[in-house]
Formats: sequence, structure tokens, C-alpha cells
Amino acid sequence: MTCAWLPKFAALALLPGAAASAATCGDVKTFYKEQSCCGQPSRELSSSPSWACTSLAGVCDCERMKTTLAGVPGALFPSEFCEHMTHIKPVGFRSALIPEASDALGDASLMVDGQSGNIDFPHGKLKVLATVGEVNENTGAMLTGVPDGNGAYLLDANTVRFVYQSESYGPLSRQETFPFFVNEPDHVGMTGSHIHYIDFDRTMLAEFMEDGAPSSAYSMVKDSGEAISKVYNLRRQLIGKREDPVSAVPHDSNVNLAGEYIIVRAPSRADWLMQSLCSAHLAVKYQWGAGVGVEDTLYITNEEWISYNADAEGIIGFPVHVLNL
Repeated sequence: MTCAWLPKFAALALLPGAAASAATCGDVKTFYKEQSCCGQPSRELSSSPSWACTSLAGVCDCERMKTTLAGVPGALFPSEFCEHMTHIKPVGFRSALIPEASDALGDASLMVDGQSGNIDFPHGKLKVLATVGEVNENTGAMLTGVPDGNGAYLLDANTVRFVYQSESYGPLSRQETFPFFVNEPDHVGMTGSHIHYIDFDRTMLAEFMEDGAPSSAYSMVKDSGEAISKVYNLRRQLIGKREDPVSAVPHDSNVNLAGEYIIVRAPSRADWLMQSLCSAHLAVKYQWGAGVGVEDTLYITNEEWISYNADAEGIIGFPVHVLNL
């Protein structure tokens, strides 16, 4: 790669929406100087700029990636993988609605893939804040599962943080959700339900339903990601990795009193199952006035069902989870 390549690529990197954090003219100028390109268009670059990849998923050449990883155990890609990659969009990008005001009843205009159906709702209009499968354009973190229990609070004077749990069942039903990791540096993997957050610009959110507002929420999304970073068990221990046959610091809903894993199926890509989170309540710090209410902003939810081995003994039972936000 030579200095002559830079102006051509810069034109792509500077396109609106082309990159997670689009490059600026200053970035190009700084890199050009760092590589001593002035007057030397054929000079070989010693490195690539951090803004050189415009893929939201961080994959700039999908077919080459598939070839490179073909020999890695377990790295199996369906033939349509790279085509599917083109559908990855940033959080808030989509504006098409999943809910419908009525059945399509054979009306082809209401059955267009990727578009809204009948949106003539009797109670007023609906708009999309985010859609499962969208990703954080800076980190690649994806929104997962089936959104359920949720809440919102002011992260700061200019930001509304929306928190929701993505109900999912790990190995107990269909495919496992990809894992999220907690309790670093132990890197303990959890599958099943995630708890996600999305940060919105407060002013833009307040105006989102007004006439003339953007059709999608993309422009008002500030950040998104996993809300859980630490998980404790009933002994107030940071949970560790699953061990066989007995785990020393387990996720209690997955084990019996002896620490033995007793769920009918074990995760294949994670240590523990956060099984089917359901309804939720977000309690804001001092919600009822100064010093009145909980001491911290809390998100409260619960695991709603599970399948234990038929001969399981010493069952601890379902937990309620309280997330300190």
C-alpha cells in the first residue's frame, strides 16, 4: 500500500455514514505526514490508519476473512454469510415497524420484506427506537433477543439511558444467544438473556414524535452495549467459570446446593445460562425526593422458567436479579 492510495481511500472514509467514527480531513492529513508521504506518492506505508475499515461489523473483506478462518475449528460460515453481513446496520437505523394495526389480509402492499405493514393505529403513531440485530457502530456490540422488561432514566442532563432485557433461553430452546462476558479478567461467559442499554440525546428524543422529526432514531443514538459487567452469587462472591463436576463460585440458578450443574442442557459457548429474564422495574435513585427512595438507580428483573434434570436435588431455585446502574 503506497501514499498514492490515501486520497482515494479518504474519499470513501469521509462519506457520511461510511464508517463507525468517520475519518476527518485532519485525520487524513495527520496520517499523511506521519508516513512522510509529501512528495513521495510511491512510498510504502508502514501501517494502516485506524479509520481504514468502513464496515460496521469490522470486516472489510468478508470473503477473504472466510478463507482465512476456514481452518479454524468451529469456524463454519454458511454460503450466504457475506450477503447477510450487508444487512448489518447501526443502532437506530431502521424505521420499519414490526407491530401492525391489522392483518395484511392478502394485501401485497402490506407484505413487503423489510417494510412496515398497516400502521394506521387507532391510538396514534408508533416509531422505532432500535431493532434487534443492529450494532453499535464503534464497538460492533449487537442488540439481541426478544426485548421485554425495560425502563429509562437520565444518565446526565443531556442523555436518556434506555435499559431492557433481551429475553432468551440459551441451550433450552432454539439456538444459544452469543455470550456476553463478565467479571474480568476471569472472562466468565453468560448466554441466554442479556441486559442492554441504549443512550439517546435527550432533546432529540423529546422531539422524536413531532412532525418533521427524523424517521429513524439513528441520529440521536449516543451509545449502546451490555449493561452487566459484574455478577455475584448468593454468597456475594463474583461468579467464576463453570467447572466439572462442582463449581466453586457458581451462578446459583444453574446449580444445586453442592455447586453441581443441574440444568438439562449446558451452554456450548458460555459458562452459565441467564435463563429467560422477564418483566422488570427500574427504580431511580431518590425517586420520591431528596433522600427518599433507593440509594442507587436499580434495574430489577427475574429468571422466569428453567428445566432441571429429573433427578436434581438440592435445588436453589429462581433468582431475582438486581442490577446497580
